Parts: sequence; structure tokens; C-alpha cells
Amino acid sequence: MERSISIFLDLARFLAAVLVFISHVEQVLDVKSLSFLASFGHDAVIFFFMLSGFVIAYVTTNKEVTLREYVAARVARILPVSVASLLLVFALIWIGHEFNPDYYDQYVIHDWWRVLGVSAFFLNNSFLSTVSVPTNGPYWSVSYEVWYYVAYGVVFYLSGLKRALALLLVAAVAGVKIALLMPIWLLGVWCFRWHGRLVKSFVLGLIVTMASLALYAVIRYKNIDDYIFIESSGFWGGVDASNEILGWSKRFVADYVLSLLFMALFAGLFMMRESVGVLFVFFEKPIRIFASFTFSLYLFHYPLLVFVFCYFKSWQVVMIITMFWVGVLSLIVEQQKPFYKKLVLKLT
Repeated sequence: MERSISIFLDLARFLAAVLVFISHVEQVLDVKSLSFLASFGHDAVIFFFMLSGFVIAYVTTNKEVTLREYVAARVARILPVSVASLLLVFALIWIGHEFNPDYYDQYVIHDWWRVLGVSAFFLNNSFLSTVSVPTNGPYWSVSYEVWYYVAYGVVFYLSGLKRALALLLVAAVAGVKIALLMPIWLLGVWCFRWHGRLVKSFVLGLIVTMASLALYAVIRYKNIDDYIFIESSGFWGGVDASNEILGWSKRFVADYVLSLLFMALFAGLFMMRESVGVLFVFFEKPIRIFASFTFSLYLFHYPLLVFVFCYFKSWQVVMIITMFWVGVLSLIVEQQKPFYKKLVLKLT
């Protein structure tokens, strides 16, 4: 992968995580001044899915040549931060019930062993169960993404009868809800397949990029995606029925539209890579550093926001304290990824 594209992808995933964070600040703290940014949170998750597909297509093609290496890399990246975020959720809920019972009564967990077990195996939105992680809404997308990793690994590394049987098993466990958003993830894979063949043209790339952003601005300003969701949910018996049946996948038709728009944005930026790539390379070091905290920011911020809000009512203070602890936890967990990978390779 070209260096400038790699840096751009790192910057994109960090900015997407920041948008998710800001949307939850608005949601948890009810900050009216941030309301205009709140709707970008879900869109950022859809963008994440595409980025994930792009990156996985790259590493399986160029780096992780065996299934063992692929599994080790995915486990090292996903499992430590995910498990740490679950432990953080339950620790903060326990402390919250002890010192702020009035606020934390809404987060009572009667079967927390079940929630912890289901979540640790990423079965939250699978065919087998539907379980939410209290105070950590973003965890839903991780439970989707892990099954995309599994399915793609099966297709890429296995063959023949083994591939067919394993894929059937994965599909049966993952279920319809997770499968509905997989085309978005696969669109990222497709973007990787053709991005190198795009013509390098600053003018054409700028036109495509600006057109994509303009169309996205119209969709967001007019809430056209909400209209698409409401209309498409009629096939499932209405908005309430769609939410009950499909959960986080209820907006899949609108999300398909957004993902196609994001694909066009990818194309425009890739066309301009020779011209704007110098800028990305110039800021490579800070971009890489910030990007290394992305997954921690994504999974740690929500329970921390809820907890810190019990003690401080200034949303700026809550954001600063939350970001501080995200950084601390990332240094303890996410930044140790090379160690985890070596450990998994040694054990397998």
C-alpha cells in the first residue's frame, strides 16, 4: 500500500472515532451546541466498516499469508481492548451503584455473567442471542466486525469442503442482522481491489471528492437517510417492528446508500493521492500516534463519559477527563498489541 494512502486511512479512522465520541458526548451530556454533530456518529460507524474491509483485504493480500498469522493479528487487535472495555463497564457500574445509586439504577444488570460471556465471544447481535452492553453502545459494531473477520478468513484461507462447511457454520451463528451490513464491509474490500487502478488526477479527484461531500451534506442536512429508513421499514411492519427485528441493522437500506457515497469519496481522494499525499506524509508522525489510540477511544469513551458525568457537569471537563483516561487505558492495553500477537503465535 502506498505510504500516503496508509497515512490517510489512519487519519480517517481516527477522525471517525472522534465523531462517534462527540456524538455520544451530545447524547450522554445533552449538549445542545453539539447537536449538529450528533448524527455523524452512526455514519462514522458505517465508514469504519468500509475502512475495515479495505484494511483486511490489504493485510491478507500482502502481509498475513497464513491463517495462523491472520488469526493472531485479529485476536491481538480486538480481544484485549474488547475484554478490557467489558471489565471497565462492569467496574464502573459497580462503583456507580455504590456511590451514585440514583443515577446508576438505570444500569442494573441481573445476569451480568451472561452479558459478560456473550459479549466476550461477540455474540451480542448474533442468531444465538441479542444482548446489549450497558453504558457501552459502541460495542455492537465490534460484534458485527468480528464475524466479518471470521467469514472473510474462512473464504480467503480455506478451500473446498472445509470452506463451504465453515462458511455455513459462520452464517448460521452470525445470523441475519450481522449479514445485512456485511455488503458494506465487503464494499471496502472491493475498494482495495480497484483503488490502485484509478487514474491519478488532481482535478478529477477534486471534482469527485467535492461532489461526494456536497451530496453527503445534502443528505445530512435534509435527513434523507431518515426518510429512506422510514420508508424501507414499511417492509418489516414499520419503524418499531424494524427496530425489534433488525436491531442495529434496521437502517441497512439507508446505510447502503451512504456506503456508496463513501466509496465515491474514497475514489476521489485516491485520485488525488500524488498531489495531497505530500501533506499526509508531512504530518505522518502525529497522525500515526493519534491513530494508535483509535480502538481504545472507540470502546472506552462511553462508560467513562457516563461515569465522569456523575461528578462533573461541565461537558468540556467531562470530555477532557474522559480523553485522559482513554489515553491511560490505551497505553496499558492497546499499545501492547505486538506482545499479544507474539503470545498468540506462541500458543498456536
